[in-house]
Amino acid sequence: MDLISQRTKEGLRSAKAMGRNGRRPSKRKNDKADTVDYYIGKVIK
Repeated sequence: MDLISQRTKEGLRSAKAMGRNGRRPSKRKNDKADTVDYYIGKVIK
């Protein structure tokens, strides 16, 4: 196993131990995003 993959796996294990999943943030649902954008637009005007 090369050094980079070893360190990456160690970091992911460490993050998991701290309660993080080590993945990309999940995508917002479109309906929520549309609602938020609508109300932000109303407030800014």
